[in-house]
Amino acid sequence: MYIVFEGVDGAGTSTHAKLLADTLSLCTPYDYNPTFRLAEPSANPIGRLLREELKGEADPISTALLFAADRSRYHTQYNYDMPDVFFVSDRSKYSSFAYQLLDLPETVGPYDAFTWLQIINCGAPEPDLIFFLDASPSVIKDRISRRTNKDRYDHRTQEVQQSYSRVFQGMGNVVKVDTSRPTDVVAGIIHTIARTSYAEILRGIRR
Repeated sequence: MYIVFEGVDGAGTSTHAKLLADTLSLCTPYDYNPTFRLAEPSANPIGRLLREELKGEADPISTALLFAADRSRYHTQYNYDMPDVFFVSDRSKYSSFAYQLLDLPETVGPYDAFTWLQIINCGAPEPDLIFFLDASPSVIKDRISRRTNKDRYDHRTQEVQQSYSRVFQGMGNVVKVDTSRPTDVVAGIIHTIARTSYAEILRGIRR
């Protein structure tokens, strides 16, 4: 089962991806299910380059292509079709869609920007479940202010949030979660939803 956490910086994607992966690794009845914790950009050379690029200004088309290349290399390591294995990822191709649509020109070659992003990321796996994390503007602002690592999107959280909403419109595998509440409360909600979704996937396989 491939589970992804998405949201603006400061929404808690890294925190809750780690908490869910830890819970699925340790909590009965999941102790027999291998759990892999993933993150994008990866720790591979392309991913490390991307992290440096995001600290400053970069050509949006080159950045989008680097993300797609990093994603392609990273995900070939795993078989996401195994139902009894959990893959919990901090971000996915949907981060590219939401963030890069803010910087790309309206068209790239013969394609509109969104279609072009979908094409260059066509080999990326499709999540079974997406947690779209959100929080109040004041909470997001406070969390970002306490971070040591900054990037160029930190002052554009509202734009990013709106872009996510457009990208996720009509998708049935997206669950929006408010992370303004205490971390343990939010983690419990997320675990319950993941457990329910996993049970539904197993029922579908066994029919």
